[in-house]
Amino acid sequence: METSEPRILRTRAIVNAGGAWADQLSRSVVRLRPTKGVHLVVRRERLPVSDAVVMPEGRRILFAIPWGRRTILGTTDTELSAGGGLELFLLGEIFRNSCRITNGA
Repeated sequence: METSEPRILRTRAIVNAGGAWADQLSRSVVRLRPTKGVHLVVRRERLPVSDAVVMPEGRRILFAIPWGRRTILGTTDTELSAGGGLELFLLGEIFRNSCRITNGA
C-alpha cells in the first residue's frame, strides 16, 4: 500500500544502489572518486562476446559488453583530476591500449 506516512523498518543491511549519486544520499558512507574513461563501440563480428567480459591488466580493467549487434569496449578507471572538469585527454594511447589488452585476452 502506498502512503506518505513515515514507517520504522528493521533490517540487517541496506543496499545503496544510488550509482553515481550514492554519496549524495543522506547518511551514506559511500565515498566516490570521479573517474573518466573511453568507450569504443565495435561491430559484434569484430569482438563476439555473448556475456560481459572483464580483462584485468595490473590495477586497470577493460570491459567488453554485448549490446545488440555491437560490442562496447571500454574502461572508466582513469582518475579525474580535482577541479579538472571533463578535459580532453589522449584518445590514441587509450585506444591502442584497449586494442592491445583485448587482443591479448
